[in-house]
Amino acid sequence: MTPMKLLGHAQFHGANRLADKTSRWIWAPALLILLGSAITLVMMTVKRYQDNPTYMVQIDSVFSVKKFPAVVLCPEIKFVEEKMDDFVAKVQYPPGMNSTKIREILPQLAAFYSLDVPYVLTDLLQIEHLLDYNGLTVETAGEILTATCEETMLREMLEHGRDIEGTQQQHHQYTKWFGYTSGLMLAVNQSQKLTVVDISYKWVATLPSQYYVDISMNGTALNPGSEHWIAFYSKGYQIGVGAKSLRPTLRKCYMSSDKLRYFPMYGKEFCTLEEEMANTLSKCKCVRVNHPIPPGTSVCRAAMLQCSAQALIAIDSGSTACPMACDFEKTYVIASNYKLDDSVRTVEPFYKGLNFEKVSVVRVFIQRRKRPTLERWSYFDYLDLFSQIGGMFSVFFGCSILTLLGLLQLAWHVIVKQCQRRRN
Repeated sequence: MTPMKLLGHAQFHGANRLADKTSRWIWAPALLILLGSAITLVMMTVKRYQDNPTYMVQIDSVFSVKKFPAVVLCPEIKFVEEKMDDFVAKVQYPPGMNSTKIREILPQLAAFYSLDVPYVLTDLLQIEHLLDYNGLTVETAGEILTATCEETMLREMLEHGRDIEGTQQQHHQYTKWFGYTSGLMLAVNQSQKLTVVDISYKWVATLPSQYYVDISMNGTALNPGSEHWIAFYSKGYQIGVGAKSLRPTLRKCYMSSDKLRYFPMYGKEFCTLEEEMANTLSKCKCVRVNHPIPPGTSVCRAAMLQCSAQALIAIDSGSTACPMACDFEKTYVIASNYKLDDSVRTVEPFYKGLNFEKVSVVRVFIQRRKRPTLERWSYFDYLDLFSQIGGMFSVFFGCSILTLLGLLQLAWHVIVKQCQRRRN
């Protein structure tokens, strides 16, 4: 059978017209135009699938019992004066070094923990030499000089809370009470003399339970002589089965169960922190004190502080390739504060005996029972994409998979004919 006769039997619209000499000059351009249109629509469909294959649907849920957030209370970056006096009195000094000079420059040691602390490199090198002489590390010295939890937090009270224990690794605090009349109350010691605002304030932050605490993060600053109300609420993110089956590059998120190199779960913050650590290790051959310390690595010393500061990566910057997690809980807080007044008689016994001028009261509570959840759904999966592409070619040409077999047979006969002509 000749190729023209095969073309006449091809199972797509207009194929028999191409085999007819009188009409092929009309049908050939028309079929080429339709072919171009079909290919254009297919390319547009595939591009849409690759660029934005999912959409978000909001679902509101009401909880009778909610998990209470983790409350992080961070002492001021500035070291306690009495602790610094005690430190310089107890350490041993190498030749050519005295306690007067060390006491003067010792506050600069906090530069290892915060970029807000000004320092002189030669002074930090002297402090490092003193720590090495006494067999101390920067982390150890920082713990000695920083206020402890007992010194920072004078009093706490949990109202209407109930403890629910799971496994030994899962220990959460749950509450069925919502609003400002319930939650956690803290009395924070503010007797330390305030100097530079950026390093002498305490702050509080709320996070989901069992969350890695990055000490370089920030929170709500606590002013002495005031009461701070921290209203906590959250928004959930989930993913549907269809969207979950897509590749992470298509759905533009990773599952929280995906393990990272240094963290047992995925999160945008964790991924960014790992990139920051890798960037610091690559440029400076060390990691900062507030980084998790991978095995075989060392903490950046004074000479590399400037290098490590330049290697930092902002969580919200476009310089990181870390997408959001598909299933996680994003937290929000609404903070307000009120001045504590000694002349006002307090009803709650929690305030009894507190010096309002040297204390901050923190009240953390869950704002509402309702939690919106954004669920990621897919427009279509791989099978739907295949069906749409097949439908387009069917509309334009009446094609099917069997049609492709017929076209392959036609191409095979043409190739065989060409080979026979060359031999002859």
